Amino acid sequence: MSATCLSPDDVWPHFVERSRAIAAAATAPPESMQDRLGHHDMWFSNPEDGTMIQISSQAVGVIAGTVGCHLPQAMLTPPTTAPHPTS
Repeated sequence: MSATCLSPDDVWPHFVERSRAIAAAATAPPESMQDRLGHHDMWFSNPEDGTMIQISSQAVGVIAGTVGCHLPQAMLTPPTTAPHPTS
């Protein structure tokens, strides 16, 4: 029994479709894309919270990401200062 080996080019359209769904959930629209045989590159980015997803494929597939963990200014509660004991 032999397994069929798929190249990155064979699975790229499905990979992009799945990545778009994940990026949409993170409100990160696509920024740029290079889509030619043997060289694929797509970035999704949300500048409001710093989320970035990069997918690319040349000889192998690569997924990289940065999660936007920034607290929006509107949700920031200024720290309270505790009184210091006096000696």
